[in-house]
Amino acid sequence: MFFPQFDEEVGLLERASRVVTQQLYSEKKALEAGRAHLEAEAQRILGEDHETNLTAAAIRFFITKVDLELKDLTEQLDSLNQKKSSFLHYIGEEGNYEVDELFSVLWAFTEEFRAAHRKFVVKKARAAKKKAPPPPVADVA
Repeated sequence: MFFPQFDEEVGLLERASRVVTQQLYSEKKALEAGRAHLEAEAQRILGEDHETNLTAAAIRFFITKVDLELKDLTEQLDSLNQKKSSFLHYIGEEGNYEVDELFSVLWAFTEEFRAAHRKFVVKKARAAKKKAPPPPVADVA
């Protein structure tokens, strides 16, 4: 089983911080509205002329594809919200943070922590160098 290292994966946080979930929900609503419009159009075509059943059938086929995409998007958004809630619980936070805001803060913290850690390591190495005893001098006889 492969467990990614945090240092290797933290860069993904910066990209994830650009995802605005409210925008995804807006796009989902627009897809649902478009789907309803297609459904109404298919019904209208069937009511006007039974000769155009192929057009209505094509629209209904497209609606089936849209339904699958909407189902998948809904499942992914539900999963994202569940994972967000789980993460907030894990770090002891409560509230309704947007995912992009949460990841932005986490990414910024991680970058600050890395910088501070590098400074600490350099300072520790310099201190160890200063404390190191000088190399022994060889006796010449």
